Amino acid sequence: MSAAWEPDRLRRERDRLDTFRAALSYDNGPTAGAWTVDRLRVAHDRLAAALLALPAHPLPADAIGATGQAAVEVADHRQRFDCLHLALGALVDQAAEVDPGGVWALLARPVRVVFTAATKDPVQTEDLPVAELVAAAGAEVAAIRRIVDGYAADLAALADALERAGGVIRELPEPDRAPLLARLPAITDPVGQARDGRWHEQLAMLRAETRGLAAVGKLREAMGRLRSLFDDARAEQLGDGVDPLPKLGLAPLLGRVDALEPAWREGNRWNVESVEGLLVELTGATGNVDEARQRLRVQCWSELTGMLEAYRQRAANEGHGETPRLLSLDRTATRHLHARPFLIRPAARAVRAYIRAVNEESG
Repeated sequence: MSAAWEPDRLRRERDRLDTFRAALSYDNGPTAGAWTVDRLRVAHDRLAAALLALPAHPLPADAIGATGQAAVEVADHRQRFDCLHLALGALVDQAAEVDPGGVWALLARPVRVVFTAATKDPVQTEDLPVAELVAAAGAEVAAIRRIVDGYAADLAALADALERAGGVIRELPEPDRAPLLARLPAITDPVGQARDGRWHEQLAMLRAETRGLAAVGKLREAMGRLRSLFDDARAEQLGDGVDPLPKLGLAPLLGRVDALEPAWREGNRWNVESVEGLLVELTGATGNVDEARQRLRVQCWSELTGMLEAYRQRAANEGHGETPRLLSLDRTATRHLHARPFLIRPAARAVRAYIRAVNEESG
């Protein structure tokens, strides 16, 4: 497993495991009562089915670290299972060859199991009663299933964690995205890394830093929108003419952000709690900026609406409020005042066009 694992590969590996995990739900069958040839054949067939369901390498053969150790354990259990299954198969063959009177004696005797090893370890033999042999084979299948289930869970956890982090990063603008994606920790040992708290802490820190950058971006976008709205209002001589941004007192927070942001981009580590605290401040500041923008928008809308209503009343008082030209300009101004989103400059131009027309009608 020299190459790093991407989330897609992790999920494909988990899906591959699902194709045979269910078949490894092995049942030994009844544990009490005397053994007969038929019962022996049923047990043998169940073990054979489990053997067929099990691929040669449930875990990657070239795995490293804890994953490699898990692969070795699976191989060991598989080797013992093969030996037990082979001994049981030999017993089934012997039972088919003896006369009925000799079957009971055959099944009552311990069965010699020869445990060979894939390594150079010495061969071991063990005499097991039939019931213990069948139970031991089932236990090996259960052990493999436990390891494979744990491995599948580790793969899913890693894939989900990486995808969550990657999803947060991909929400950032392109210039910020690439360096953070490059910092996603490579998966080379799924079992070890899934169970290593340090790996999860690293990923949590990366997510926090990414959310910090995203929050900074949202605050700056909100400030830009407020600045643009204020420029429009000032150009149309609406509002009190006082820049609302300085009154929000964002300078200290922006100073801290300016100090932290390069460190985030360069991958320096910070305490997750401190970043989370800053996120709360950034979110609150963004909300304050948005509220200030809404107040300014409402103020401008109220001023323009008041101007339109005043001149509409003047036109009515002077007897020319129902002329086609004024009615058309009134509809245009009203449409802009009630547009979503409300845009100051088009609305102001429409209202002033109506005002000019009223003044012209008045002579």
